[in-house]
Amino acid sequence: KFDKFFEESIEKIAEIARDKNVNVVYFTPIPKWVRLNPGIDQLCKDGSQIEWFRATGNKNCATYSQIDKKVYESKATQTLDSLKRVEQSYPNFHVFPIHEFLCDSSKCPSHINGIRLYRDNTGHISIYAAKQYLSSGIRSFLIERNLIKKSNP
Repeated sequence: KFDKFFEESIEKIAEIARDKNVNVVYFTPIPKWVRLNPGIDQLCKDGSQIEWFRATGNKNCATYSQIDKKVYESKATQTLDSLKRVEQSYPNFHVFPIHEFLCDSSKCPSHINGIRLYRDNTGHISIYAAKQYLSSGIRSFLIERNLIKKSNP
């Protein structure tokens, strides 16, 4: 079964890292759903470069959508549980809860304060969203886990 294979694979990574005295930071699954029509998604993903033969007036990469947080959690429960078990068993394996930064208590939106969180339908985080919403959280997480020193920029 996939979930057992996933957990065994993650555990093997944690074992190898432990044996080599290396820390691993693993992100929880990014909430995924179809945010944009696939054709529009491809244009947005390609960077929407202006080309003389491609009309750009009809695409809207800023279309808002969301998924209920309970739907995300039901899809990710087994993965989150597996990650928790591995994290509890291996002190060098750290799970960063990225979904907590991308979701509020009831939903996982495509935008926060008008900022597009995702670059495409496959769950790639936009650069602006990473800088605006994730970088300080990741830094705090790494400091809290003693993986970097507070004096690091």
